[in-house]
Amino acid sequence: MATKEKLGLPVSKFPECASLSKTIREFYLSLFFLTSERKRRKKVIADSGLFDTAFYRKNYRLNLAGRLFPLRHYVVRGEKRGHFPNPNFHPRAYWWKYLPDGADESPLCHFIETGKAQGFDCSPPECEFFAPEVSPPPPSSDRAVVIHLYYHDLWEEMEIYLRRIERGYDLFCTIVSHRQGSYERLRKKIQALKPDAHCYEFPNHGRDIFPFIHLINMGLLDSYSLIAKLHTKKSVHLSYGDSWRQSLLNSIIPENAESLWETFLKNDACLCAVAPGQVKIMLPDGCPNYARTSELAANLSLSIKKPIEFPAGSVYLIKPTIVSGLKEIKLSMEDFEGECGQLDGTTAHAVERLVGHLCYRGNEEGTALMTIDALTQGRSLQEEKPCSHYS
Repeated sequence: MATKEKLGLPVSKFPECASLSKTIREFYLSLFFLTSERKRRKKVIADSGLFDTAFYRKNYRLNLAGRLFPLRHYVVRGEKRGHFPNPNFHPRAYWWKYLPDGADESPLCHFIETGKAQGFDCSPPECEFFAPEVSPPPPSSDRAVVIHLYYHDLWEEMEIYLRRIERGYDLFCTIVSHRQGSYERLRKKIQALKPDAHCYEFPNHGRDIFPFIHLINMGLLDSYSLIAKLHTKKSVHLSYGDSWRQSLLNSIIPENAESLWETFLKNDACLCAVAPGQVKIMLPDGCPNYARTSELAANLSLSIKKPIEFPAGSVYLIKPTIVSGLKEIKLSMEDFEGECGQLDGTTAHAVERLVGHLCYRGNEEGTALMTIDALTQGRSLQEEKPCSHYS
């Protein structure tokens, strides 16, 4: 049997390779050797005619096995990740609406076997949203923390990071309400920690990006010298989603958060600071996010002519220049696509990449976008290891 070293993966240097290899092996075993319950679910779904193979292949980034056996992929992995089996069935919305917490059931099978006969709604939730008519609250600090809370169960983790911030800050929370009363329950938890927190209810639309853009368009972030943007990122399509989120948050709000934030504020050239290893490169063509990013850049009279570095993960520290640039694009809710678990090609993905473009508008020296390590050690991004390509 070939070792990892023979395959070019030195386990001694990269122990995560062994874990990744194990994860891949377990996926293929589960895909081709279905449990009896998964065989039952596969048959129920296949017989119903509700699985749209062409739609599934088009909308999700599948490996070869997933493309060859999309229904098996959906049963084993896709449904857990929130993938739609067809354009009209929202598995997570159905689960939140009709299944109890912790239920180990397939939302699609439940609809086929029970919900359909009872008239349960399987469509994506209507995205009705009315911008709150509020004036910007008077700031109590020159620093703001903006958190998008899609996964309510991660609030306690967020609270740990917020307690690390020693100096005063204003807190803005955008909250997706999944079940009746869930917004109010979470709002009370947030305000138990910080009574003056500003909480807003949002639909699940545009990921964490639309709510952030909306706060910017409302002028709520105009008065701050530093904005820390966070969100409850799980990235369930990745085996390392939780560790990625924790790495991002630990870098932006470390134990010595005050020292880091002061260093960021004193560095006039740096407009955006991200976790180490999270500056990625968008190539100028041949990737699913290039076209939409180019459209948005055109709104700023910019053109993408070379590979652009951008902060991956949408967790970072930014300054007013970036906020002003994002406001200048003039995006509204209608500019963001409906949610169906897309992994690429949406306006939200494009805005994520445009942040990097804004960093280099008028600053070609490579100091406007920096990793936390480069910032604290007084190095430029170019002195670090090469950034990895990204779509």
